[in-house]
Amino acid sequence: FLDFIMEQVFKMAFVVLVCTLTFIFLINDEKRMEQLGYMRISNVVDNMDDNMDDNMDKGGDSNMDSNDGDGGGRSGGSSSSGGSSSSPPNSDTTTQPSDTSSISKLFNFYDGNPDRSIPDYSKYSLGDVPDGEFPASAWQGDAVYVNHFLDAAINLVDRTIVGIVEEYGGDSTVWEIPKYKGEQLSQGKTMKKVERSKQPSFYDEESFEGMSRRLLHAMMTNGEFNVVLAGHSAAAGHGNNFNQSSFVQFDRVMGPLMDNLGVKLKAKNMAMGTHPTVQSSLSGGAVYGSYNDVIIWDTAMTEGLPNMYPGAKEFWQNKDIGKDGFIEWLFISQMTSGEKIPFFISYPNDGTVLQNLKEKGMADVGLLNPPLHKLPRTTSEKQARMMSNSLRCLNPDEILKSYCKEIKCEGICWKERDDFTPTVQQRDIPKGCVSWHPGWREHRFTGRFLSMYILLPLRHALSVWQEETNDGNFPLPGEFWHLTERRDEMRSAAMDESEKLSTRCEELLHQMFDYDVDNPMGPEGATSHRVCHLKLTGATEYTPQNADLEERTLRSRLVGVTAPEDVKEVYEGYDDVVLLKDLVEEGGIDVEAIAAGWNGVPKPLPNNIDHARGRRKRRKRRGLRELKSLEDIGWSWFRDRVGECDGTQNTHCGRQDYECILDGRHDGIGGMQAYGTTEFIEFRLGNVKGGWVSAQFLIGKGDVEIVVEILGGGGAVVHTGKFNLLAEEGNGNRKKADAFFFPYEREFVRMRNLWNDPNAKEGEYSVRVKISSVGQRTNENPILMLTHLYWSV
Repeated sequence: FLDFIMEQVFKMAFVVLVCTLTFIFLINDEKRMEQLGYMRISNVVDNMDDNMDDNMDKGGDSNMDSNDGDGGGRSGGSSSSGGSSSSPPNSDTTTQPSDTSSISKLFNFYDGNPDRSIPDYSKYSLGDVPDGEFPASAWQGDAVYVNHFLDAAINLVDRTIVGIVEEYGGDSTVWEIPKYKGEQLSQGKTMKKVERSKQPSFYDEESFEGMSRRLLHAMMTNGEFNVVLAGHSAAAGHGNNFNQSSFVQFDRVMGPLMDNLGVKLKAKNMAMGTHPTVQSSLSGGAVYGSYNDVIIWDTAMTEGLPNMYPGAKEFWQNKDIGKDGFIEWLFISQMTSGEKIPFFISYPNDGTVLQNLKEKGMADVGLLNPPLHKLPRTTSEKQARMMSNSLRCLNPDEILKSYCKEIKCEGICWKERDDFTPTVQQRDIPKGCVSWHPGWREHRFTGRFLSMYILLPLRHALSVWQEETNDGNFPLPGEFWHLTERRDEMRSAAMDESEKLSTRCEELLHQMFDYDVDNPMGPEGATSHRVCHLKLTGATEYTPQNADLEERTLRSRLVGVTAPEDVKEVYEGYDDVVLLKDLVEEGGIDVEAIAAGWNGVPKPLPNNIDHARGRRKRRKRRGLRELKSLEDIGWSWFRDRVGECDGTQNTHCGRQDYECILDGRHDGIGGMQAYGTTEFIEFRLGNVKGGWVSAQFLIGKGDVEIVVEILGGGGAVVHTGKFNLLAEEGNGNRKKADAFFFPYEREFVRMRNLWNDPNAKEGEYSVRVKISSVGQRTNENPILMLTHLYWSV
């Protein structure tokens, strides 16, 4: 009996001991988790650094126990205004709900000095404040402040990197992006088409430093960091809601993170379905913008068509030219017309243009190709249902093709509301869910991978800054962050006709403007031999548009007629399009919250018009409307999309009564259209330098004669021209009948020179266009639409 009693006593004592130790363990759990989080962050970041082709400078301390906070999140993760701010990074003390996750912590860092002096950045080119000219009390020169800020910023970036890696299975090798140089940049030349899908992403070795320089510049000036996507329908997000597209997903991670660093990120998805980039890049900075830090080419589908324009079949027979002409022209137009020279990122191609750009000293370059093939495989429906929703079917076995197709697109077209009821039957999901368009999961992964593409050089930039500050170099010397000198060097190389990048730009533009079946490559001195080295601008009714430019539309430049009024959206207010798949799953990782520096309730998706970051006063514009003032001269205005369609997540587009109101896509056509002969319609160009004016037309089936007049100062006619546009199958870009985009039965793109006089005097000009005769008509659709004007400045 005594033995039994002793046994029970020992058991009770053991239970008490276990409970006591468990209690001690639990009360220290937060600190333990923090330590484990630090180990996980350090291991992932260090492994990614070590596997770069050369050693990245890791000068920053990744200790998570920074005295002034741990990283990221002003105002609960919404991207509040940070551009051209009078405040240093994170000068407010707003906090958010706490969380026990070791990689998602509050950004409590703040500035204790409310009386900071601000330099007048406008006095200096691109805001490059010279060494020694920052005010004494500016935050940039406060070593204590900057060191604490850099500690917090490095921790924020490290945790965001780890959050992305763990969200997709924890394999850091998926996210490694090597640095290449020289011939490595054009390794795609030896790859077959099937191999291109697995072509690795990379930075040019020197260009990696160029990306870091741009990021340092944005932080040192509390300025903007502009990233632009020039793409096709897949990039635009067709088949999904716009807020599911890769660029919005990128913005939802990097916008709040950059805001914590005092930078306003502008991520603009300027992609357009069925069109190449050339109709926008010919506008110089008028469409894509003039202050871009990064521009991305993703238009392989629409810039690979052999019947896109007259002469294209002969052009494309030379495989060495191919898409390179479009890529080269996009880059050159940004170099010659932008205030900044952006970092150029290309999706998979042979890399020849990237190598040429770098060797000629014209650009910083890299290649982006999200490695879906490296993600965990989906091998069965049962296994798929056990995977995270984000990972499911991103790398499926062939036998799952049917299952994965069913869950690929999960958008929404309408949700009932009290203030409006559509008269048009709404689709179940947005139109465009086809085999060549990615679904929302691939868009999200692409957005995460683009985030990583920026995070790695950002991490390096912060480390360089910290090392210089520790060495007593504060404010950070201009040699690390100034942009003007490097921009001028690149622009000089791009505009020097004696140092041509290649002939591909000239060959491409020749096909569009000067094609002659008897002389396919064109005579010396043809339009294309000049335009590739001119600074250009333009105006259009296509969307998305550059909202930073006031006179960007054809309407804004009309002379002698009343400009069409804006068309109202069918309703205003918040769009409730939050879908289950967009919310973080139980136990999942909220990368957006990590980047913002907090982890609380899921944030509303971007169609919320009350989004906090730097909203402009909403301007009403765009729509389908005929105006009598134009009809009096035989023209009318057409616009495919209603709303503030500027390619960003902060605006809404497409609130019009059609079959999928909530798709939110920003791309559409528009212009001045005519049904027959017309009077002159006149557009003010402003200052023209170089004597070049051109236009793009969409024409229906038929023969159209057009008369053009160029007017100089005082209204004197300095040039008169006449030409015919003939739409015939096989001699242009045939677009199928599709109410999704086009009201025409058939359309053909035509680009034509309206004036080409290199000896013309610089001055104020306008252009007038009329249709003088129309051949046989086969239907009652519009015969022609003037969509773009381009001119040299």
